[in-house]
Amino acid sequence: MSTHSGLQICRLQGVDTYTYLIDVLRHIVLPPASRAEGLTPLCWKALFAAAPLR
Repeated sequence: MSTHSGLQICRLQGVDTYTYLIDVLRHIVLPPASRAEGLTPLCWKALFAAAPLR
């Protein structure tokens, strides 16, 4: 069974890893924690990639 790190998944999804990490770290501090699923690389790309919190 193969597992991928979050950064590998970013690359596979065509997501800039630096932008993703900076944006996710900023979203983590915002409540609620129930939105954490939206911070996976695939969901993040659809939801936030167009306007990351830089």
